[in-house]
Amino acid sequence: MTKTVLIADDSASVRLSVRLLLQGRHKELVVREAFDGMDAIEKAKRSKPDLILLDLAMPRVNGAEAATVLKNDLPDTPVILFTYTDLHADSLCSAIGVDFISKVDGIPKLLERVDALLPPTLPNDGATLS
Repeated sequence: MTKTVLIADDSASVRLSVRLLLQGRHKELVVREAFDGMDAIEKAKRSKPDLILLDLAMPRVNGAEAATVLKNDLPDTPVILFTYTDLHADSLCSAIGVDFISKVDGIPKLLERVDALLPPTLPNDGATLS
């Protein structure tokens, strides 16, 4: 079953890096990209992704503002703020109801959380052992 992730970050290189890592780990994954919070809100409302990754510091609408709108409009969709800015980020994310992963902690924590939210499909998924 195909899953969709929306990555919103104002850095094209971060979006590309995260996209390549996720698609390398989850072959069935469709990754969409947004360049800021406003773009993320518009694309998420249209595509209804299974997971949304947001940077905190973005132009027009920041990640916290976008997460607040998205949690209201898509309450069952998990949202992760993946950002360098970790000053009070834990309490902010808790108030919004989203996950926080620091970019300083790196990609391994992000991949671990994505795997927990969107488990990779195994080739024999659904098969029974005899």
